[in-house]
Amino acid sequence: MKVSVDGVPNWEFEIEEVSTGLYRLRGTHSSAASIDLTGTDPNNLVEAGKERALEVEGDSGTASRFLPEHLWEKVRDMPESSYGTTCVVVVLDDGTRIPDVHVAWGKEIVKVDQKPEVHFDVSRVVDVEFQ
Repeated sequence: MKVSVDGVPNWEFEIEEVSTGLYRLRGTHSSAASIDLTGTDPNNLVEAGKERALEVEGDSGTASRFLPEHLWEKVRDMPESSYGTTCVVVVLDDGTRIPDVHVAWGKEIVKVDQKPEVHFDVSRVVDVEFQ
């Protein structure tokens, strides 16, 4: 059964009872990162899943570097700027525009302003524009 979890918008969760009183929670991020947890209390399991999802998003090199999935095709349709990346301006949900964002494979941010660190919450990206 799919469950909705607030605070982790790029994740989808499913919980199932795998045997009497034992539950499995599977979470999948739009970047394909995933988590799999088991436990006896489904409510605690959902909370643990949310905490683990936030940890995964905070790990460098994982989910936190991936644009929301609905933008991948748009970036892939843009011309490459250099070395297999596309340079874009990202637009956040509050209208903030961040230039010089280099995206590889149409989805992963590899550098911002010539630095490898991503200094904004990627889950807040609502649009991209070719730069």
